[in-house]
Amino acid sequence: MTPLLKKLEAAGYLKRYRKPEDERLLVVAITEEGRALREEAEKIPGELGCMLAKKGDFLTLEELENLKRQLYRIIEVLK
Repeated sequence: MTPLLKKLEAAGYLKRYRKPEDERLLVVAITEEGRALREEAEKIPGELGCMLAKKGDFLTLEELENLKRQLYRIIEVLK
């Protein structure tokens, strides 16, 4: 997890710091840039669904709904 946190911090999406009262605790906080990225990412399932729907019979309506639910579940887990 540390390499991923370091990359996200270097990209400006989060900040990491130690609690002064207990140096063992590492706090991870999302930045404004991270919030903006999350807002953009939250649009992806809906936009993807629209794009797939335009392809006609590529997926059934039920498959599209399942895909949408799965994508939103992934977003919730990553919040």
